[in-house]
Amino acid sequence: MPGMPLRNDRILRYVNAFCPECHTSQPERSLTEVQRLGGYLAEEEGRVWLVRGCPQHGKITTLYDESAEIMRYLEEWTAPTKVHTPDTPNNWQPIPGAYLQGLGEMQTQHTCILLEDITQHCNLCCPNCFASSSPELA
Repeated sequence: MPGMPLRNDRILRYVNAFCPECHTSQPERSLTEVQRLGGYLAEEEGRVWLVRGCPQHGKITTLYDESAEIMRYLEEWTAPTKVHTPDTPNNWQPIPGAYLQGLGEMQTQHTCILLEDITQHCNLCCPNCFASSSPELA
């Protein structure tokens, strides 16, 4: 019996993500109610892909960054911090739900550069939405 075929990509790191199909089916749900899925970022042919497996929808692959080289460069940036002062001590909830209560214990650096990707699956209802364009805000 043959084994699994060799991979065409290179795993960069493992991440937690959610299924865009599950989120689209019930966009009014709170972030804390959206199931977290194990996944990974993988480089293939110079691009970075977010790959995760949903029990209901199977393997889902989304373009994460068009250039793995630029992503590596940007990830090397750091900003000096004076003191780590969490906004909410003892906040150990999983991310991104933990951010609803401010920065938690696991946050080790303040935000110095924010890069937010708005995808075609965005419903503009996240509590941290910089677009502030949710239909409920109209």
